[in-house]
Amino acid sequence: MQQIAEAQSAAAPSRSRLALLAFLVFVVIALVLAWLLNDLRLQLRETAETVNAKLLEKTETSAQALAELSEDVRQLRDLAGATGPRDATLAAYADAILDKLEAADATIGTKGRLSGNLSEPLPSKEWVAAARKEAVWLTFRAKSKDELLTRLSANKFGSEWHVEVAGAEPVPLRQWITSQPDLQPTTGQ
Repeated sequence: MQQIAEAQSAAAPSRSRLALLAFLVFVVIALVLAWLLNDLRLQLRETAETVNAKLLEKTETSAQALAELSEDVRQLRDLAGATGPRDATLAAYADAILDKLEAADATIGTKGRLSGNLSEPLPSKEWVAAARKEAVWLTFRAKSKDELLTRLSANKFGSEWHVEVAGAEPVPLRQWITSQPDLQPTTGQ
């Protein structure tokens, strides 16, 4: 029995040393993890500050470019003589007209004075592609939907555009547009 008691008393200090060693290893591991987490936190903070600075710089650059663009547009409107009050829905109205014409199976041209047929007719899709460029200008220049419609319905020489839909008799473009229920210019504009 005495041998067992001596073995137990000899094992007790080694158990307490083992427990102390395990505790020290645990503390070291905990400290290393804490240090790694702190390092990670500091790197994230530094990265966030760098990203925020870059975003702020790009935002300021974009805002400045937008302000310059806005000023350029204002100057172009002044140059074009479009400084008075205007209808803000002109671009949408012009786009709706051109979309409707593009979708139509039609031919567009000016009416020949002698023959009554379309002179140099174009398929509506081709005519619309060219007319979109002019419509951009007209949305700046026109002050109302009616003025936009009047200017879009005639070529640069003042000749009225005509539309021939599915082989029917050509009709003036303005008449065709105003006969479309969804393309009616609102009265007073």
